[in-house]
Amino acid sequence: MQGKLEHLDFILLCLFVLSQAYAVPLFTVGPSWATWPTAGDLVIAAIVPIVLARRFMGAGQIRNKANKRILVLLVALLAACTCSYVILCRAMPILYLTETGRAAEFGEYQLYRIVQAIVTFAFASQIDLTIPRRKILALTTVAALLVVCAALFLEYLSIVPASAYAGHLPKSLSVAGPWAYYASANGAFGYGTIGFNHAYSSSQVLLLLVLYLFLEPKARNFTRAALVFIAEAAILISGCRAVFAGSLLFLAALFIRRPRVLAAFAWIFLAVAALTTGLAPSAPDVMRPALDRVSAINPFDEEDPGERDQLWLGQIQYLNEKPLRWLTGGGFGTAVEETGNAHMMYLQILNETGIVGLAAFAFAFAEIFRQLRRAGPESRPMIFGTLAILVASIAQETLYPVPAMGQFIAFYALCLALALRPTRNSAARGILILDVSPNQTAPQLVAIYPSRADRRPVGAV
Repeated sequence: MQGKLEHLDFILLCLFVLSQAYAVPLFTVGPSWATWPTAGDLVIAAIVPIVLARRFMGAGQIRNKANKRILVLLVALLAACTCSYVILCRAMPILYLTETGRAAEFGEYQLYRIVQAIVTFAFASQIDLTIPRRKILALTTVAALLVVCAALFLEYLSIVPASAYAGHLPKSLSVAGPWAYYASANGAFGYGTIGFNHAYSSSQVLLLLVLYLFLEPKARNFTRAALVFIAEAAILISGCRAVFAGSLLFLAALFIRRPRVLAAFAWIFLAVAALTTGLAPSAPDVMRPALDRVSAINPFDEEDPGERDQLWLGQIQYLNEKPLRWLTGGGFGTAVEETGNAHMMYLQILNETGIVGLAAFAFAFAEIFRQLRRAGPESRPMIFGTLAILVASIAQETLYPVPAMGQFIAFYALCLALALRPTRNSAARGILILDVSPNQTAPQLVAIYPSRADRRPVGAV
């Protein structure tokens, strides 16, 4: 029974990663457009009974200390956010102004997304990611990445609009909320198969790329360079400058000491540039909207169409109205109704949870970086990917559970759980023996796993 559950665990893991290629709601069922179920939500719903069954059988323990520490940290953050929501939004809502109750609704939604992230993190922390499984999961990740990128390309070229993926969604703003913009998006770009926010689409591409590079650290240089080129082009045409800047930082940090990968990337870039110029002379004009959008890479630029400097100033004024907000915030979930989203994760945290919440967030990611570094060199893609996402968060709520970012924090939690448990560390869960059998050309260190009768070579001695 336990072995069957382990196989089912891995199948659900692959299904969840594959579900990240299509984050549009499947059904218009639920208390709000924000909670309409997606494919990822359905997979998480299937994961919950599996986690409980493993726990009941005594096989649901997380053996890796790093995963345990981060799981405890995530649960503590959930408890703190719950206290902020219950006390400041429900018990004594004295720090926010709205009396419609919508602030409470968004607080409940955000808690729901954090619970999802904890479930996916705990689930992925229990899966033994053997080398063959890494290969399968890497292929699954590539499939999801290519689907997302292809949808962004087709949308940008006005071949398949985003509305083609949402024919089942209502187009009424009062019913579907922001999904109404997505369902009627013709001529817009940056949505793809992910959602109504181009920051979510581009962040999804970046995180899928990060996951693949973690799973396949020894992939061929050409393969890596080709996927990096496709992903970077998709992020470029999505129009999200913050994520584009973060992705450039990620690539520079990861490949600066790998000239062969950079050389392969340069060859692919030159080949694509030559082909598009020769076969499609109008290609530079086609790319002009995306290039114009990302040319103002500074989110503080005065010509920013979103006028975010004025938005951020309004957030500061809201905090200044009641100085206590600087300490505790207005309450978890109040920003959407009070001032609107801050379009800067750190300011959003201040708005809702104050300096206390921002300090807790900083401590959590300091611990995440520390545990990732201890996991070894295989975790480098996740380290630099997390850094890129945090940089992009200067102009987006990338790792905050707002409706615009959908299920992104759950996907990030799953990638983090896998990165904290590199395959080479899995030998610590088995019994190491020295294999000196006659059919071996040299003595070999082997890990034996009693729970699965599995023998895995660790390395020659």
